[in-house]
Amino acid sequence: MNEYEVKSIPGDQEQLKKYAEDLSAVYRSEKRKREELEAANEQLVEARNELLKREKALEESRECYRSLVENLPVGVFRFYLSDPEKLVYANSVLAKINDDAIDKLMSQPVSSFFPDKDELNMLVLNTINDGSIKNRPARLKRTDGKLIWCSISAICRYDKSGEPEWIQGIVEDVSEKIENEKKLQRINEEFNLLISSMASVIIGVSIKDRITHWNPYAEKILGIKPSDAIDKVFCECNIKWEWIRIYESISKCILEDRLIRLDDIKYEKPDGKPGILGLTVTPLKHESDILEGFLILGRDLTEQRFMEQQLMQGSKLEAIGQLSSGVAHEINTPLQYVGDNIRFITKSFAVLLSILDLYQRASANYNDLEFFLERIREIEEISEKEMFSFILKELPGAIDQSLEGVEKVSSIVQSMKAFSHPGIGRKVPADINRSIENTVTVSRNEWKYDCELKLDLDYNLPEIPCYESELNQVVLNLLVNAADAIHENIEKGHIKKGVIIINTSREEYYAVITVSDNGGGIPENIRDKIFNPFFTTKEVGKGTGQGLALSFSIIHEKHGGTLSYETKMGEGTTFIIKLPFEDD
Repeated sequence: MNEYEVKSIPGDQEQLKKYAEDLSAVYRSEKRKREELEAANEQLVEARNELLKREKALEESRECYRSLVENLPVGVFRFYLSDPEKLVYANSVLAKINDDAIDKLMSQPVSSFFPDKDELNMLVLNTINDGSIKNRPARLKRTDGKLIWCSISAICRYDKSGEPEWIQGIVEDVSEKIENEKKLQRINEEFNLLISSMASVIIGVSIKDRITHWNPYAEKILGIKPSDAIDKVFCECNIKWEWIRIYESISKCILEDRLIRLDDIKYEKPDGKPGILGLTVTPLKHESDILEGFLILGRDLTEQRFMEQQLMQGSKLEAIGQLSSGVAHEINTPLQYVGDNIRFITKSFAVLLSILDLYQRASANYNDLEFFLERIREIEEISEKEMFSFILKELPGAIDQSLEGVEKVSSIVQSMKAFSHPGIGRKVPADINRSIENTVTVSRNEWKYDCELKLDLDYNLPEIPCYESELNQVVLNLLVNAADAIHENIEKGHIKKGVIIINTSREEYYAVITVSDNGGGIPENIRDKIFNPFFTTKEVGKGTGQGLALSFSIIHEKHGGTLSYETKMGEGTTFIIKLPFEDD
C-alpha cells in the first residue's frame, strides 16, 4: 500500500474523513507543484528561445561588422597591449597595403611593419596617453621592403580598472596622395617660376576690373610695383598707354569670347621715353565656362621695331628670332629643376643648421643631463618632422641634378652664342662638325616634336675655310625646311615619325654636307623654282621665300661651293652642300 492509499478502519468514520482530507491536501499540493513546474518549463523554453534569438542577432551583428570592416577602403587592425607584437585582427585591405596574404600578415610581429621601432612606440604611447590619435602620418615597410607613407588613426580601450587593454585602428595608404600633392606643389612652383621668369608682361584682371596678377616683367616695363597694382581698379593703375584701344580690345575679347591681338601699342617707359608694346587680350574662364576676367600678355617691341626700320630684312635675324622661344624652352626645362633643387637644398640646409645648433647647445651643456636630454628630444622631433633621413638621402642627388642642369644650360648658351656670332667678315678655318652640332642644339625645338635627328659626322675632316655664321644659317634653313616637310607628311597620314639625317664626308677637293628627310618630296612642277627669291609653298606668315635663295647665294657666291638636291615624291629629299677644302 502506498502512502496515498486510504487504510480501511472499520467503524472509525472520523479517522476515515481525516485521511480523505489529508489525501485531498496532498493532491492539491502536487497539482500546484506540477503547474509551477510546467510554468517554469515554459519560462525556460521562452528564455532559451530568447537566448537563441539574441545569439542569432549577435552573430548577424558580428557578420555585419566583419562585412563592413572587410569592405572598408582602409586597413583595420587590433592588438592587445599585453602582447603588442601580435595582431589579433587585420582585414584584407591591410594585407593588400602590406602586399601580403592575410594569414602571413597575422603571423608577423607588429614591429616588422615599421622601419623604425621608435615610430611604433611613439604611436602606441600617444594613443594610450591621449586615448586616440587621428590621421597620424607614418612610414610602413611592406613585405617587399618598399617604404610607403600611411595615415594612421587609432583608439585605446581600457579595462574596468582604467588600465589600457587593447588598441584598434585604421591604416590608409596615402603614398599616392602625398605624391600627387608634391606634384601639384611642383606644378604650382613651376607655374609661379614660369610667370616670374617670363620676359613678357602678364597682367590678370577680374571681371570686376580689379588687377589680380602683375609679374616682375610688367613692373620692369611699366615701372609699377605689384604692391601698387594688385587689387587696384585696372584703369586707375597709372599706365601711360593707349587706354581707348586697350578697352576696345577688352570689350571685343569678352563679347566675342576669343583672343584679341594688339600690335604697336604706344606707351611711356619709366624713364619717360616712348616705347611700343605688342599685346594679346585673352578671356579667362572657369571650368563651368563662366567668365572670370581676362589676361593681358605683352612684349616690349620698341627695339624690335627700331631694328626693323634700321636693318633690311635678314634671314639671320629671322632665324634667331624664330629660335629664341625654342631655346628659351630648352633652357627653361633644366632651369626649372635646378630651381626646384636649389629650393630643396636651401630648405634642407636650414634643417641641418637647426639640428647642428641643437647638437652644439647639447654638447656645450652635457653636464646638465635634463637640458642635454631635452635638446636630444628636440633633435629627434625635428628629424622626424623634417624627414632628416630623406634629406640626407636626396641632398647629394639634388646637387648633382643642379650641376647637370647648369651644364646643360651652359651647353645650350654656348651653342647659341656660337651659332649667332656675326663673324669677322672673312673666311676663317672652322670645324664644320662643331658648327652643325651647335645649329642642331639651338634648333632642337623646331624639329624635336615630329622628328628623330641622326648625326653621321666624319670627325676626321680638317677645318674648312668658310664664313661660319653664314654656313650655320644655311644648315638651319635646310633643317627647318626638312622639319616642315616632315610635319606636312605626318599631317597627311603618310608617315608616323620623321627622320632627319645630317652627314659629313670627304669627296676629293670638297667637304660634303647632306641633310636628308623622309618628307613628301619636292613636286616636279616647282623643282626649278625652289632657289628663286620669294618663292615659297608655305602658308602666308610662315615663310618668306628667301631661305633657299639666300642659302644658294651663300654657298655658291661666298664659298665657291655648290648646293643641290635629290628628291623623290613620297620618300623624301636630300640637300647636298659641297665646300672646297682650299680657299680661292
